[in-house]
Amino acid sequence: MSFDSLQEFLAMGGHGLYVWLSYGAAAIIVAYNVVSVRVAERRFFENARARERRQTRGSDGPVASSGGSRSGDGSRDAIGESTRS
Repeated sequence: MSFDSLQEFLAMGGHGLYVWLSYGAAAIIVAYNVVSVRVAERRFFENARARERRQTRGSDGPVASSGGSRSGDGSRDAIGESTRS
């Protein structure tokens, strides 16, 4: 198909709206896929580095506690359960 002007090209023989909306939707989907993969990759590597730091720190010995919970003071442990007996 040959077009004599830019107007005819954009009109696409009366199907321009469908054609250009399709191209736009495809471009948005491709852009979303690229961005979401990059965000997921960044999160994955941040989590891997954090896990590595925790494992490295844990192998050096016990980590000093900053007060911790004392028995009977109504504190909660790591999963939120009461430490009272």
